[in-house]
Amino acid sequence: MLALFLLSVAHAGLWSHTPADFVRAFDALIVPGCPTDEDGRVSACQWRRASWAAELFHAGAVDQLVVSGAAVYTPYSEAEALAASLVVLGVPADRVHLEGRARHTDENAALSLALCEERGWTRLAVASDGLHAVVIQKMLDEWGAQAFALPVTDYRDLPRPDLVIAPTPGWLPPEEVDDRARPAASLVHYAWRAITSPVLQHGPPVPR
Repeated sequence: MLALFLLSVAHAGLWSHTPADFVRAFDALIVPGCPTDEDGRVSACQWRRASWAAELFHAGAVDQLVVSGAAVYTPYSEAEALAASLVVLGVPADRVHLEGRARHTDENAALSLALCEERGWTRLAVASDGLHAVVIQKMLDEWGAQAFALPVTDYRDLPRPDLVIAPTPGWLPPEEVDDRARPAASLVHYAWRAITSPVLQHGPPVPR
């Protein structure tokens, strides 16, 4: 397991970039969600991804941002937490677009792609932790998009603001919803396939 983890981190590092690497802005940056803290506070994971996305925006590397994620493991929307973080970090609210239905990585990719296609955004990037960004980029490529992975690989210890969002009305714990709350594959399986396969070979999930 340790060897797989180290290989995954090294593999993700191959996609490391800084904003200065791009002379032309991406149409949109997809920022997939992760769970909000149980008290509604923006989580360390969300703040890290939002901080990296805001850095890319302020550097002129991206034009629009798509934040993705429903309220899955806590009663608080992952997309709303990311959006609130980006606004606090100085990104104009009208540049932040919410995709609030995705319940796992496959849906983060598929539903964000659908939103981008509706708006005519074709040159896309993905900002997430390490290998997760690469996994989503591979999914988007498999589904016919032009995507680029921009992973956060340094895992900076960023201080978080006391930023709390409102709970989602009618929220239910994942075991009471349906199997959409569970990823199509475990993190280890995602990592292994991203390392060994040229693409994650399956079609986009069908939203229910």
